[in-house]
Amino acid sequence: MAQTSLRQALKSPLFYHVQDQGLLIDDHAGGCTLFANRDKVESILNRELPST
Repeated sequence: MAQTSLRQALKSPLFYHVQDQGLLIDDHAGGCTLFANRDKVESILNRELPST
């Protein structure tokens, strides 16, 4: 996020795939949902997004 705006991040392919996989809709006890689903997010990064 240091090199992009929040608006750009929300429109990113990663965020699209995270939303599409339903990782942001589950209830959680606090903290970062992305960190709680770290393995799934890493899988999305490795599978869905091109390397840069």
